[in-house]
Amino acid sequence: MNKKYIVKPSCEEGSADLDEQHVFDPGRPDIGKWLRTFDPKAYFIEEYIDGREFNLSVTGKPGDYVMYPIPEMIFSDYPPGKARILGYRSKWEETSFEYKHTCRQFNTLEEDPGLAARLRQTAVACGEIFNLSGYFRVDVRVDNEGTPYVLEVNANPCISPDSGFIAAGLQAGFSRVDIIRQIIACLN
Repeated sequence: MNKKYIVKPSCEEGSADLDEQHVFDPGRPDIGKWLRTFDPKAYFIEEYIDGREFNLSVTGKPGDYVMYPIPEMIFSDYPPGKARILGYRSKWEETSFEYKHTCRQFNTLEEDPGLAARLRQTAVACGEIFNLSGYFRVDVRVDNEGTPYVLEVNANPCISPDSGFIAAGLQAGFSRVDIIRQIIACLN
């Protein structure tokens, strides 16, 4: 199996300057020239994990985390060969193919409680390792063999009314006020 890689900005939020054109095959003839167009101080390269993507939203503090329901990012009707990433277009450009064909879906893990448990363990381990309190989100890709890979640990995810974090809290049965109260309670 040929591995692919992705060039990501080091210090950007909201997937700024990140879309499918950043996924590449290292065997491409012009790859060296193309990679030199990226400032190594502003970008890094990691393996692209082709698989399912999940976002785990958590409140609490080490030893006492509250896990919200786990949504899967669904890339519907993506043609073969099109990289499935949550890039800038899928998050912000409402008229783009990526925005219209990428959605958050809950309850996709009902048939695989083992994977759901591994994802929760991964999120808790990230919280414990980084000593996170209040709220955070862990973005995970699961490869075709079922191995979870952490893409990002976001210690300050968006909590706007239409954010994924709030959607997960609402799915858990909490109101927006309940979610904010859980976050504030961790400050004591």
